Amino acid sequence: MGNSNSAGHSLNQALASLLGRYGGAIDPAAIAPDSALRLAWDTGCRALDQTIGRLAAAAGTARDQPAGIISLPAGEQLALAILDRDVLNGVAGRDGNTSCAAIFAALPVVIAEIAGAIWKDARCLHWIGDVSSLPATPGGDSATPPGFELLRLLAASEAAPPEPQVARYLRTAGLTQIAADRGGLCPVRAAGFAQTVTDALHFVWLHEIAHVVLGHVDGSRLHLGSDSMLELEMAQPIARPAERKVNRVRQALEVMADDFALRLIFSHRHGELARPRSRAGPRLDPLDRIATAVIGAAIIPLALHAAETFSGHASPVIWHPPLWFRAQRILSIEAMAYRDACDALSAAAGSRRELLTAQERFQVLTHCSAALMSLTALHPLVADWIGPMQEEERRRVGARFLEDLKAETATSPIIGGLRPKLRPAPR
Repeated sequence: MGNSNSAGHSLNQALASLLGRYGGAIDPAAIAPDSALRLAWDTGCRALDQTIGRLAAAAGTARDQPAGIISLPAGEQLALAILDRDVLNGVAGRDGNTSCAAIFAALPVVIAEIAGAIWKDARCLHWIGDVSSLPATPGGDSATPPGFELLRLLAASEAAPPEPQVARYLRTAGLTQIAADRGGLCPVRAAGFAQTVTDALHFVWLHEIAHVVLGHVDGSRLHLGSDSMLELEMAQPIARPAERKVNRVRQALEVMADDFALRLIFSHRHGELARPRSRAGPRLDPLDRIATAVIGAAIIPLALHAAETFSGHASPVIWHPPLWFRAQRILSIEAMAYRDACDALSAAAGSRRELLTAQERFQVLTHCSAALMSLTALHPLVADWIGPMQEEERRRVGARFLEDLKAETATSPIIGGLRPKLRPAPR
């Protein structure tokens, strides 16, 4: 019993050291029920569970921890946290044997407001549910896309805390409240909205968890002179001759974290295809849920890009790949995950099998591309941000960007020295 208390004290000390500089973490027990913040915490716990469930738990990896904490090999622990600051980001860091994946408190509601604007626009995912009562042009002004108003407010006042009513809204607003604002949604589109918010939160949690389990936090501490990825995410660009190469290494780490998150998300989505499908009730067909995952994964990069535009100065976006590349990568990883799922099905059956008919697969590919590009209908700014080139050109330029990134970081001691803590489980 004494050992357990000591371990808990050590964990709390490490988390306090990691998170104290950001105002500390919100106590999960104090999060309002039915709020977007509660959904964020519950989604993070599921993401942790999925990480352990889908990757081979090396000796010593355990699930028997409080919600939001897992044990990793070699006596390490990984904890989740929601940071008590109203900024838009997710971060990962390490102190001793304790690592932490965290998001900031503003993130869930900002995600939900953007997702709400998407599902309330009749041009976006128009084949899902009833769009007859939705406006084709839902508003917004020349400077702010609909659904991005709160994000602009936070970006403009990031040097000071938001007004008390804004902070209260960020911590208590629920999906029902956000969905009802500016007009309601039919039951199927309401389900799509809720699923998109969950998918976006799932993506950001898995992305930050990836920085820990892929060894990025350790490599950054050793080679970039920072105590943790927390500082890498929040600091201004390093002023040194090798700044471009350092940023390219960080971009490479971000691509790896994106790929980790996307593979787990789409692996889960494709797993749903093997189960009986039903359109009964206000539920999404599993084929449509793949498109909502595409939208969900795109919301965070889109929001970060918008925040950079609204704030008018450099942000963590400079260390991420371009927005158009991240959008294209979502489609690429979906295709890779589908092939992996079909390979696994074929191996189990002893002959080549496909999860979908050719017609169904064509429908999924068409809807995934259409879902991504429908975002550009929201507002001219979004069109400029996410759709600077046609899909075929984006695919070709994206492949070249990835090859250049690999070539420029091939000799990096960070990339070469990564030591993943968990490895893929055998099929």
